[in-house]
Amino acid sequence: MTVDERREELIRFGRELFSQHAYDALSIDDIAAAASVSKGLLYHYFENKRDYYVAVVRAVTAEMREVLPDPSLPPDQQLRQGIEGYLDFAENHAHAFRSVLDGGVGADADVRQVVEEIRTLYIERILGALSIDSPSPVLRLALRGWIGFGEAATVQWLAEREVARGDLVRMLIEMLNAVFESARRIDPAIDVR
Repeated sequence: MTVDERREELIRFGRELFSQHAYDALSIDDIAAAASVSKGLLYHYFENKRDYYVAVVRAVTAEMREVLPDPSLPPDQQLRQGIEGYLDFAENHAHAFRSVLDGGVGADADVRQVVEEIRTLYIERILGALSIDSPSPVLRLALRGWIGFGEAATVQWLAEREVARGDLVRMLIEMLNAVFESARRIDPAIDVR
């Protein structure tokens, strides 16, 4: 195996491991034992557990970037498809998703940067689906708030499962419509239908 292939293999393993266990629940010894590699090998590729975790988070968010709704669909269907893909992702990576968004290691500057990049990407996708090239600061702020709401609602939903998934999807869609209406009342120049 080449150096790059070995590193990618360790990251793939980390994706599985961190989707099943919270960051704080694992030591570097636990990771090495679970991967059937020496601690020294992990340290050869990653400076420490945090560095390994950040590499795994980057790989996971790269996968999130691939969850694209069909751009030929009308905006409302793109939104539904995008939310469904986001929830699929959250369910498949529940531990890692919750640990990053609940704080903890999510407070790490590098992890926070990776998460902010994906949030920005989601805003750009929404704006692109609506053919909005130059959004006002009000609209950008409103969309960022909606993303925060969606993340918090998804974390709660993953933890408790008291609301049907379809109802969560509907709530997120209705909240986005309310966000647009609110932004429009503040900035009447916003043209979103």
